[in-house]
Amino acid sequence: MSADDGEAGQEIIKNVELALGDGSTVSVYLRGRNEPISVVRVHRTPLTVRLEGTCNAVHDVTYSAVVGAKYSPRGLRVVDGMA
Repeated sequence: MSADDGEAGQEIIKNVELALGDGSTVSVYLRGRNEPISVVRVHRTPLTVRLEGTCNAVHDVTYSAVVGAKYSPRGLRVVDGMA
């Protein structure tokens, strides 16, 4: 999968949704952004994804902008999922 065509970003977002559903703490990395976004809710559409973060921050991005995620399952060690 190529991150440029958005397929990798879609797969990362699917895993983010699963991790959030399990109660994990999730951060998403976006292309061109130095700091990850702490995500509490995800809303997917066919072309874009809305990432709702802490402090009511909202980021509407394309799947190709999503390059990775880091999550910590309920107090366990941090797990990386980079494209």
